[in-house]
Amino acid sequence: MVKKTKIVFLILVAVVSVAAGGAWRIKSLVAPDAGDIKQTIQFDEKTGNINILLVGLDDVESVNRSDTLAFVTLDIDNKTVKAMSIPRDTRTTIRGKGTQKINHAFAYGGVDLLKETVVNLIGMPIHYYMVINYNNFPKIVDMLGGVDIDVPKNLKYQDRAGGLYIDIKKGWRHLDGKTALEFVRFRHDALGDIGRIQRQQQFLKALLKKVYDPSNMNRMTELTRELLSVIQSDIPVSQGLQLASYLKDISPENVFFMTMPGKPAVIGGGSYWSPDLVATSTILTSSENHGLSSTASEDHADSGNSDNFEFFLNSITKPIAILNGAGVAGLGRQASSRMERLGIEVAYTGNAKHFDYHYSTITYNTVDGNREMALALAGMCRIPENLVKEDRSLSYALVLTLGKDYDKVINSLKN
Repeated sequence: MVKKTKIVFLILVAVVSVAAGGAWRIKSLVAPDAGDIKQTIQFDEKTGNINILLVGLDDVESVNRSDTLAFVTLDIDNKTVKAMSIPRDTRTTIRGKGTQKINHAFAYGGVDLLKETVVNLIGMPIHYYMVINYNNFPKIVDMLGGVDIDVPKNLKYQDRAGGLYIDIKKGWRHLDGKTALEFVRFRHDALGDIGRIQRQQQFLKALLKKVYDPSNMNRMTELTRELLSVIQSDIPVSQGLQLASYLKDISPENVFFMTMPGKPAVIGGGSYWSPDLVATSTILTSSENHGLSSTASEDHADSGNSDNFEFFLNSITKPIAILNGAGVAGLGRQASSRMERLGIEVAYTGNAKHFDYHYSTITYNTVDGNREMALALAGMCRIPENLVKEDRSLSYALVLTLGKDYDKVINSLKN
């Protein structure tokens, strides 16, 4: 069967080669080396890399916006791939529109304006693009037979107006196309878009493993045809085959995922991702890959690491109040001291109405942005999201009430 698959693949390559005018030798398509690739494809003369913009489109109310963005750089000589996710709320300048969130660029001017915006932001050329509409995403996953994912937490969200219902339980799950789309789109937790990016990267690692599963190798022609029907790209078919042939045996240890460095920021009432462009350039241009997550690493979207703690901390931009609901003398002052050492302003410390709080809770008033900050504080203090509640009567943006489980909260603030 494997031998037959190779024959089918060779025939496919031969047909494409003839259709392309016979400009490339069959050998250079089936078994290309770095030199063959560089003869036929665009690349950065300075670095020798090929840069590709990946775009996932979300069609909401007939307006296409780039819901997912990634800048992928392929080091042809060393056979390494770096994929940097760009948060959709990244603050940048869009030609003719001023300072905006980067995901608006596609709606304003299509893929050309989006490419221009990303190039101006990162300072690196984009040679090709690939665009997929989320409406087509489930087809691809179902063709591969679904994907096995270790779901890091319960994912539940309802939007009746938009007809969106997500309910995925924690633990190992086999996701079909519909559920996989819900998994990669979910963003209603303390990490917001950054958490969603982590899950997308976790999913891509699992998807790449499934692509190379022997059960899918004998369906190469069918899969290729389906992919071409749902993906919009300016990569010519022959060059695409060359790249696929060249990278088909790439080591998982040489494929790296990362998120554009930066921090959350509230500017003019809007929530943005403020990028660290120096760190971004360093990661993308450096030959060193220390500290980057490869597809060989564990497929978990960890919500408790130090990077996430820093994200939570940077998200809390307003003073908070701390109440002692456990009845332990000095507990409020202890928590307040920890918070202030971390740079969080504590406007009030006192006792709760009673000392019978079994669990620590967070309440927030309804001003824009306070819910996101409440979820960030919950993530930092390791308080479950079901203990984060809205209270319109509050005088403070956020109120942390410490319960009998206060040790967990205090210890989390030692990060």
